[in-house]
Amino acid sequence: MPLAAHVLGVFVALGLGFSVPAEPQEQGQQEATEYQFWSGTITEVTDSSVTVRRSSNNSEDRKFSINGDTKVEGKLQAEARVTVAYLETDAGAIAKRIIVRDK
Repeated sequence: MPLAAHVLGVFVALGLGFSVPAEPQEQGQQEATEYQFWSGTITEVTDSSVTVRRSSNNSEDRKFSINGDTKVEGKLQAEARVTVAYLETDAGAIAKRIIVRDK
């Protein structure tokens, strides 16, 4: 099974594989937003963000904002492997759930 399908299966099992209504953009209007996923190794952690490096042929870093609504399962620390469910907003990527995986 491809890794992406396995990760998606994990999030579906955790109840994250569904659309979540966004805040109303205008009176009476709602837009459905779906979570996106990013898996890799933490390269930096602060009180307000986490940076995760996805290693493949081209390593790529992604920074996610952490706020009071972010649910974290496990301890965020450098070199930890994680999967992040996030929403892309005008302000950037906001982590909604971070799952720390075994090394």
